[in-house]
Amino acid sequence: MSLEFHPTCFLIKDQRTRKTPFQGPCENGVYPLPHLRASTPIAIVHERTSINGWHQRLGHPSSKVVARMITSFSLPVSSNSSISHVCDSYSINKSHRLPFHKHGLTSSAPFDLIYTDVWGPSPQTSIQGYKYYVIFIDHFTKYVWFFPFRNKSDVKIIFP
Repeated sequence: MSLEFHPTCFLIKDQRTRKTPFQGPCENGVYPLPHLRASTPIAIVHERTSINGWHQRLGHPSSKVVARMITSFSLPVSSNSSISHVCDSYSINKSHRLPFHKHGLTSSAPFDLIYTDVWGPSPQTSIQGYKYYVIFIDHFTKYVWFFPFRNKSDVKIIFP
């Protein structure tokens, strides 16, 4: 389907057949859709799509919602399709960050308290050949120092 907006109306056209199943008015620059009865289809769909495709098109809802939408609106599904995996968008949107807990540590000046962490090996080696990283964070200023290393053992040589 495609939408065409004109100064006095809008058209919903089927791209394959070039027919116009719906035409609506323009009212003061707004193109309102009329109130449709519950039995009136909201979209005219002719393309068979996998369940993963519907999952993406519908905004990454749960598999129960996708199944209910497919059944309720008789959406065409390609044969032998199923939700093969949970997509990244779905996982990220369904995750919840735990609250930070107060730890009671205080600092009243820079360098009173420094956090450090060594991370690695990185799944990707940098252009310069670095695989490990060490960071230092000043608790008071939140200033961060970042140092890359080629080998984890280099940390204790440079910062004994």
